[in-house]
Amino acid sequence: MPIHPPKGFALISVLIFLHIFSMLALFGLSSAALALKNTHHAWLHDKNLRLAKQILTELETEATQHLPACVISSLSTTKFIAKSKTWWQLTGCQGEQEGMRYFYVLESLGPDACAVIPGTQFQADYYRITILCYPANFVGTKIMLQATLIRPKILRSHCTALAHPVKIGEQMQRQLR
Repeated sequence: MPIHPPKGFALISVLIFLHIFSMLALFGLSSAALALKNTHHAWLHDKNLRLAKQILTELETEATQHLPACVISSLSTTKFIAKSKTWWQLTGCQGEQEGMRYFYVLESLGPDACAVIPGTQFQADYYRITILCYPANFVGTKIMLQATLIRPKILRSHCTALAHPVKIGEQMQRQLR
């Protein structure tokens, strides 16, 4: 008498392999969806960062012409990072541009008698501008940027060291985290 394998074995094997392949496909789709989501968040952050830098550049240009009302005494970077949104609303100047709400303050860092603006009788007066940006719809994270800039100031004191030329406007820019 011939021996026959059980008749349900092939069906169960096929169902198990189908289940395994379905799980692998589901895992692949989940990974692809997560990668797409991460890419979207990175793109959104880059877009918001570019807009925040553009706003900062415009504010720097305005600040070299005239000082806004939100000039404060100097604070450390860690204190700026720790400040609440309420502090920014009460203390800083604010605005909105292309769906980005921003708050900013200027700090006077003082003049440098040895930093001379070439071709003028002005010395450098240093300021630091700090800006906090939020997307108006709160999609994305806050962005905090800081820049140092030079405004011209009438020469009042004499340089006791070697004079060096500087340019008006932005000197450096950084992102605070």
